[in-house]
Amino acid sequence: NSYQKEIRQKILANLTIAKRLAGLVYSRPGWFYHLLRGNPYLLKIYFDMISGKNSYTRVMQEVWRAVLKTRLHG
Repeated sequence: NSYQKEIRQKILANLTIAKRLAGLVYSRPGWFYHLLRGNPYLLKIYFDMISGKNSYTRVMQEVWRAVLKTRLHG
């Protein structure tokens, strides 16, 4: 089923992003803190994740989005 295949691909993509970012967060906590400080929305969903309201993958997607934005804008 193509729908199932699409979902599977999304999950795999999310896991890849999550793994890549987990590595970044652990190797450069100061950088991650700086990213969170400059992004109130990201900070909110990060704390939602800690309190169990948000999934890790969701947070990592937002982190990735923020990373791309900061890369694009300097």
